[in-house]
Amino acid sequence: MAASVETPAKREDVGEGTEAPRRSISRTRRILINVLIWLTAALGVVGIFAVWANRQLLNPHNWSRTSTELLQKDSIRSATANYAVDQLYANVDIAGMLKSELPTQLQGLAGPVAGALRNAAVQGTELALSRPLVQNAWAEANRVAVQTLVTIINGGKGAAQINGGKVTLDLTKVVDDIATRLGLPSNIGSKLPPSAAKVVLFKSDQLRFIQDVGRALKDLALALTIAVPVLFALAVALASGRRRRTLMTVGFAIVAAGVLTLLARRIVVNQVTSSLVTDASLRPAVRDAAAIGTGMLKEIAGAFVLVGL
Repeated sequence: MAASVETPAKREDVGEGTEAPRRSISRTRRILINVLIWLTAALGVVGIFAVWANRQLLNPHNWSRTSTELLQKDSIRSATANYAVDQLYANVDIAGMLKSELPTQLQGLAGPVAGALRNAAVQGTELALSRPLVQNAWAEANRVAVQTLVTIINGGKGAAQINGGKVTLDLTKVVDDIATRLGLPSNIGSKLPPSAAKVVLFKSDQLRFIQDVGRALKDLALALTIAVPVLFALAVALASGRRRRTLMTVGFAIVAAGVLTLLARRIVVNQVTSSLVTDASLRPAVRDAAAIGTGMLKEIAGAFVLVGL
């Protein structure tokens, strides 16, 4: 029986028709790749919060729009109306104003009438806060406040220099618009003490800290927006022979980052509502405000989940 001789041509045909076995990566390398993936997912969570803060809290246009959404919530309008009327009655002699308008024989009724008008004033203020004119004034006040904050973060001073180094939310125009609707003098906001019509957001001794935090958030948002995709791509590139499985792990990690952010958001909203608010009547308003204020955070985290899927 003649021995079978394998010719060079035959060996060449076999080589062309079969695929060389893939080289499996070492166990240590697989572990390092998985560590890289999950560390990158953790950075992704940090990046989501940084991007949210940069886009919503430090963006005058976006925060102005968010502030309008706040006033469109019944619970927030009600709480704001009660606060505004409380400030009005605490800082303005409503009874004295009524007394000056009443005939002499009826001036003794000014005090009881002022008290009776309180509920009507709250209802009128709540109605005024639902009107576009007042909401526009509210949105503009918020936009100016955040623009001042952004200017400070970028190294300027702007309106903060005029306000004695403070960043304030100036609600004088809002108060004036509400007063006009309630039949009070239209310039009543200018007669209120600064603590009533202007809400101090940050004091002068806090501005340096705000500058550092704001710049860090901007830099972090930019750095992680670039680094997270690059690190995920690096993990896939290093997984020679296991790239499909590694890509699935990356997708799962991205979904996990989005879900963890959504859970963290819920915990923060619940903690802010239950721990920081002692007045139970204000909790619905605070919960709604926290939910609306972190609305963009929810959107970004949701986008992460969709990308991972």
